[in-house]
Amino acid sequence: MAEYSFLWDGTTTGDAIDNAPYDRELFNQWFSFGTNSAQNKYGSVVPEYLDDLEIQVFGSSAYNALVVKAGAALIKDYIYINTQDVIFLVPSPNEGEYSTASDSDRRFDSLVLRLTYADQTVRLAYIEGVPDTDPQYPSLTQNDDIFEVYLAQIYVDKTLYTLTQSRLIDRRKFISTNKHPYTKAQNLHKNTELFGWSESIASLYVNPPENWTQVGSIVQHSPVGMLYPMVRGELYRLIVTAANATPANYIYTKMLVPKGQKTFSLLCIVYDINYVGTVGVFDVSGIRTNGETTTKNFIVGNIGSSFSNKQPYWKTFTFEEDDIEHLIVKAYIESTPAIAGNVSTNFGTLIVSPGYHPGHIRIFPETIMFKNTLKDALWSNTAKSTGSTTITFGGGGGLRFDVINQWYASAIICRVKARDSASGVSATPYVELRDTNGIVYGRLHLNYVPNNYYRETIITVPINRPNIAGTSLENGFIIYVAATGAATCDVTVEIIGIIT
Repeated sequence: MAEYSFLWDGTTTGDAIDNAPYDRELFNQWFSFGTNSAQNKYGSVVPEYLDDLEIQVFGSSAYNALVVKAGAALIKDYIYINTQDVIFLVPSPNEGEYSTASDSDRRFDSLVLRLTYADQTVRLAYIEGVPDTDPQYPSLTQNDDIFEVYLAQIYVDKTLYTLTQSRLIDRRKFISTNKHPYTKAQNLHKNTELFGWSESIASLYVNPPENWTQVGSIVQHSPVGMLYPMVRGELYRLIVTAANATPANYIYTKMLVPKGQKTFSLLCIVYDINYVGTVGVFDVSGIRTNGETTTKNFIVGNIGSSFSNKQPYWKTFTFEEDDIEHLIVKAYIESTPAIAGNVSTNFGTLIVSPGYHPGHIRIFPETIMFKNTLKDALWSNTAKSTGSTTITFGGGGGLRFDVINQWYASAIICRVKARDSASGVSATPYVELRDTNGIVYGRLHLNYVPNNYYRETIITVPINRPNIAGTSLENGFIIYVAATGAATCDVTVEIIGIIT
């Protein structure tokens, strides 16, 4: 049948003759069409249905539990609905399958949605992780018998067993709907989602990053140890002394929100580099139109320890009040009192958007101009030209802008500046930016320009995608220099921004 429609009552009229009674495959296909996103078949929460399957922590020294609130989700186009709280006890370090591990070990547990084909069920499930000095998330089972997707990860530490909300990593993804499309998302935290740090000269930078304000003393070896400089790059590092790793020492940013908006999403990349028990926290609160701070705060944090893997963290939260005018986001570090010396956390790729948008680091296109340009010496190679030559940049990943293998930069904006000592009487000299197959992105002409006279231009270079010739993935680009002779041409290429 070339054309058909569904769903219809009965089995004797029209298209119902051939298709009814309707089977699972047809119904699930119909439901998938309505949700408007191919990624939904792998597991996504339905926005604004009951309580969004929100996961809450209840922790004490003797009792730790997770509560999954009511909500709905799709997993492989099967519909899952939960209408009441579901409680999971978190196994203590002295209980459960892995209770014999060393006291110094810690683990990640996982809360998942599990589709079991043989049982024809979708249910919540708790998976205990394996303790280790460098713990890993429990692996998901995804085969023809069972298919699992993450809802959350939980960090359990033998030295600090009492769970807090900051030790819960929210892994929910949300269905893209007409009311909550990813493509229409906006970032309320303007031009600050790409953070950078420079350890070699950290002590020279004592001010908070752009658009942030500090509270407390932020100088080296003071209550807040130091702040590394923020440039357009990857991560922002906050260091405090262990004794002062408390909410009393923090940096914060304030952003205006759309009128009447109650639900927001926060996404970030987090990375801890030292000390068991350290937690980097974003504490989000709302300011109402009457100036009052909302009584409900939302803490989203990353788990600290000596392991060094970067992790995405996202959180969707809804205020009870509908007159929120500003959001205040605080960044601080909390840690166990037993830790000596300084503790640190790296934050990066911070995005705050209205609505239900967690699940993807880059959820909207944006052109971001760098506050400080990146020159060739900061990349994987340094240009040195004598005569006519080609030099490849970025082959080692220097231009990838890689955060957990998610290429959120589709192009870089380059400022090309050059001069030639014999250009005044020559038709020869020019500089080109090319892909690795020699196809030209743009050219800076130097022919018949007065000797040693600088010219410059802007060239946009696609990256992290198949090159124009379609034969390989572009990790960088080529600078091609046609000079009048040996050591006659000076070229500077700076990255001044990116296009996501």
